[in-house]
Amino acid sequence: MSALRSHLMKYLVVAVAALAVFASAKPALAQSRPVPPGVLEGVVVVRTASGYAPVAGAEVRVFAGRSHEPVARGVSGREGGFRFAELRPGAYRVVASMDEVGVGQAGARLTARAGARVRVVLVPQRPRPPAAGVVEGRVFGMQGTPPAPGPVEGATVVIRNAAGVVGETTTNERGAFRFENVAAGHYVLIAVKRGVGSAEMRIEVPRNRGVRVEVRLHPEPPPLPPAGVLEGMVVTPPTGTGHGTPVPEATVRVFRAPITTGQLPVREGLTNAEGRFRFDELDPGEFIVVAHKREVGEGRAGARLTREAGARVVVVLSNR
Repeated sequence: MSALRSHLMKYLVVAVAALAVFASAKPALAQSRPVPPGVLEGVVVVRTASGYAPVAGAEVRVFAGRSHEPVARGVSGREGGFRFAELRPGAYRVVASMDEVGVGQAGARLTARAGARVRVVLVPQRPRPPAAGVVEGRVFGMQGTPPAPGPVEGATVVIRNAAGVVGETTTNERGAFRFENVAAGHYVLIAVKRGVGSAEMRIEVPRNRGVRVEVRLHPEPPPLPPAGVLEGMVVTPPTGTGHGTPVPEATVRVFRAPITTGQLPVREGLTNAEGRFRFDELDPGEFIVVAHKREVGEGRAGARLTREAGARVVVVLSNR
């Protein structure tokens, strides 16, 4: 009897293990969708202690055969993904790189019937420091619709010291810039591009080697609305991408703060197709904006209008 129980337990363990393998294989099967002809897509990742993590903002270049000139180039997206279309059948080499992360490559073959999907693993490398008198680097920022991180082309970069401007240049398509013959000393490096943002950092150039920096542009807040104007947007709670979805046709009411029992709103209206609202001719003071939409939720935000400027708010709806 005990032998029979032992055999039954063995069969049970094997069955459970088989079910686990089948369950774990489902996502892999779901991801194995065919790639259309002419398309080369993939993901850029870096190895971490817990596995592999996607790398956003990496430069991705595609080379055909043994050519040294890329036939396509771009930047990996939020989840490290990239996609190139209208490529001819043949052998390709995908090279991805990102400063202070690493470089990696992967081979791919496209046929007349199907494209290819690859994974490029970035391997950390130790770049050589620039030569003495060289200040170089890359400029990154949030661009596009929706905004995504990546190198900023056409950004103005200025380096100056206490005596004034030492040099000025513009970033290339990789967001890279370079100054030469910079004397040893302390400097302020400024990078800016209209519509993207600006950044300022202090650097020290030693006598025996150059300096390499990475500059992140900080978005410049839009100017406040004119006096008497209260405007804003109604959105759902932020998701994994960090952004909420605009809520059209939400009811928006504006109350003077604080709200008391039976108090009537001083303004009332609906959001437009983009989830935005605007009220004019309000007196200076403290206000509370209350927004609501059935089956979405309710939210509120405070606003302060002055004699010199209006206010802009974001109201997040929630069912909690």
